[in-house]
Amino acid sequence: MKRLKPCILLLLGLLSLPLQAEEKGRISRLGDRLKNVEIRNAKNEPMMLPGFGKQPILIFYADPDHPACDFTDYLEDHQLNQPKLLAYGVINLKDAPLIPNAIVRAIARAKIRKTGASIYTDPDRLLSKGWNLGDCNNKFVFLIVDTDGTLLYFSKGEPTKEQIKEFYRVVYSL
Repeated sequence: MKRLKPCILLLLGLLSLPLQAEEKGRISRLGDRLKNVEIRNAKNEPMMLPGFGKQPILIFYADPDHPACDFTDYLEDHQLNQPKLLAYGVINLKDAPLIPNAIVRAIARAKIRKTGASIYTDPDRLLSKGWNLGDCNNKFVFLIVDTDGTLLYFSKGEPTKEQIKEFYRVVYSL
């Protein structure tokens, strides 16, 4: 019996490993509480996510290989009328290794000057890893987070009609 006890403990420990790994690799879901993460400004200076914990935020997390989708094009022409919401873009530099980061930052700075948009960069999937967003390569990601860090909206790629409806419902419920 004394020999069996360590074997049982070892077996229980080994059985729990897949559960721990699964939880660590779990993709964030609506209702999850997120923590502020470090990103970079367009000059590559470290900073925390603007507005996080102070007001609801809408983040457009873009891969430079796929910088827009039909819905983002629509939103550029039809601005959201929600003064409580702070909206900005974060460019996922890591998932576009063939486009030099300096060029992407220069384009971002030009767009900031031209449109007044707030655009930041993520050189190493800091946002994606910090918030467990999963694979964001070649996808445009929409995120809405409320003042306490709760994930209210999350979609990747071109949103469906149902996702767009839910997007507007969340935006105008703030």
